[in-house]
Amino acid sequence: KDAENFTPMIFFDRAGYWLRSAIYENGKVTSSGLKMDEAVPEILKFGICTRLSPDEATLRQFLDKMAFTDDVSVIKDVLAKHSGIAKRNMSFALAGESFRIPTLRMNRA
Repeated sequence: KDAENFTPMIFFDRAGYWLRSAIYENGKVTSSGLKMDEAVPEILKFGICTRLSPDEATLRQFLDKMAFTDDVSVIKDVLAKHSGIAKRNMSFALAGESFRIPTLRMNRA
């Protein structure tokens, strides 16, 4: 439904911070990280499914606009496929207009 208007998200990090969990030893962080490559799609899926009740194909359209990578070719591919909506949403933001996609309510109630 609103997948076409969803702006792509790129989580870029050469060190893999978004792809691993932090490691704690003796009460200290010995290796930092925040495993978001699984959490963000799940959070997004929850919000989208709660609000829109999409079929699998529509849900995949949302998730295909997200990338957790430092691979420039993957980033270019995602942005090239979806640059139109990103540019359109940026122009709305710069003009002080609201985005064309309604905000998602993700309350736990």
